[in-house]
Amino acid sequence: MFCYLRDDALEHPPHLTLRRVALVTLVALGLLAGCKSNVSFNGGNADPPTADNGAGNGSNDSGGSSTQLAVSGEPPPEVVVEDEYSFRPETSGANGNPNFSVDNLPPWADFDPRTGELTGTPQPGDEAIYRNVTITVSDGSATATVGPFDIGVVTTGQYSVALAWQPPDERLDGSPLSDLDGYRIYYGRHDSDLNRSVEVDNPGLTSYVVDGLARGRWLFAMTAVDADGRESPRSASVAARAD
Repeated sequence: MFCYLRDDALEHPPHLTLRRVALVTLVALGLLAGCKSNVSFNGGNADPPTADNGAGNGSNDSGGSSTQLAVSGEPPPEVVVEDEYSFRPETSGANGNPNFSVDNLPPWADFDPRTGELTGTPQPGDEAIYRNVTITVSDGSATATVGPFDIGVVTTGQYSVALAWQPPDERLDGSPLSDLDGYRIYYGRHDSDLNRSVEVDNPGLTSYVVDGLARGRWLFAMTAVDADGRESPRSASVAARAD
C-alpha cells in the first residue's frame, strides 16, 4: 500500500520552524513473508490456549425496530502482554443518551457502560484468545452490536511495518535546512492517540521498519528534528494492517 502525503505547511507555533516531513510510502510487511507466524505463548510455540467464551468471529450487526441506531468500529484483534488495549465504538442515530453493555469481557479488561469503551492491560499469565466478546448499545427503543469478536493476548508482537519518507530540505520560512538531526516516528491504534514513538537518529535514513507489533490496524506519523532539538509539525498519519 502506497500513501502519498502533502508536505505543505500549516500554521504552527513559532518554535516549530522545520517543514513537515513527507511520509511517502508505508508497507505492511507482516512477518517478512507476509504470513502469520507461530506466536509464542508462555515460552512455547504451540497453538495458544483458548479462553472459551463461545464461538464466533468479529463482525458488526444491528437489531431492534429502528433503522437509525448504528454502531461501528474495528476492535484490535490482538494485544501484547503489558501493553494497553483500547477500543471505543462509534454510535450514530441514537434516540437520547445510549447505554452500553458487554458480554464475555476478558478478566483483565474494564468496560465503561456510558461510552462503550473497553480498556485493559493484560499481564503475564493472561496469554490466550478471549472469544466472542460482544458490545451492545441501546437507546431504549433499539439496539445495535459490535461483535462477537476475539481478542488475542500474545507474549510478543510478531509483525512489522516498513515506512519510507522524503526528507525536508527547507524550513517553514523557506530558508535551507542544513542541520537536520533525525526523525521521530509516532504510532498507535488510534489517530488521536499515537502514544508510541521511535527515535531515528540518523538524518541520512529515508526508511525504517517498526517491528514488535501486535496484529491489526496501526496509524503512523513522522516529524523531523534539527540539531537544536526543534521538532517539525507531524506528517499526516497513514494506516497499515499488520496481518
